[in-house]
Amino acid sequence: MAWQELGKTWHDTNVEYCDVCGNLLIRRAWVFQAADGRTLRACRESDERLHARLAAFEPAIEDARSVYQARQGEGSRT
Repeated sequence: MAWQELGKTWHDTNVEYCDVCGNLLIRRAWVFQAADGRTLRACRESDERLHARLAAFEPAIEDARSVYQARQGEGSRT
């Protein structure tokens, strides 16, 4: 968990985005380890907490997705 300078030159046209919210990373990135071991880069420190909160919802989202897909499959049989 630390800020990392991107070290881009003024003429660099490559773009990099925040792994959490999708904002453009301009000069530096907040680098942290996700619970699953991935290293993520964010545009602000608070995105680390946001990522943890969103990850907590992932099982519920997957459950809802599977229920939705099952219902869509039932509807196509009639």
